[in-house]
Amino acid sequence: MPAGSGDDEEAWLTWVVRLQGVTIGIVQATVRPAGADLAWVIGLEWQNRGLATEAARAVCEWLEGNGVTALLAHIHPDNSASHAVATRLGLRSSGKTDDDGEVVWVNDHATWPPSQSADCPER
Repeated sequence: MPAGSGDDEEAWLTWVVRLQGVTIGIVQATVRPAGADLAWVIGLEWQNRGLATEAARAVCEWLEGNGVTALLAHIHPDNSASHAVATRLGLRSSGKTDDDGEVVWVNDHATWPPSQSADCPER
């Protein structure tokens, strides 16, 4: 059974977020040579407690500890909760949108759109 994207230059990583033995969400990172695209989802019952920020921050620290410094997130323009998480992670709006109309948030090591030489395809 195939796993991942099939691209040797890309890794799909998923962390399960658990609280007191209960799975409450996930944090994902698609890692490429140019950096990582982040995503987080926390179940409704557990939102507004800082758990998305805590889990995503742990993933960012793990990524940075493994040499991935350029971080991005694609966030729907109306998703103010995820805008807040991204801000707490040190990301800022690039002012640009992707093909799906989502705003691309970046840290100081990331750019959007990626340069042609970065080998980082658009989502």
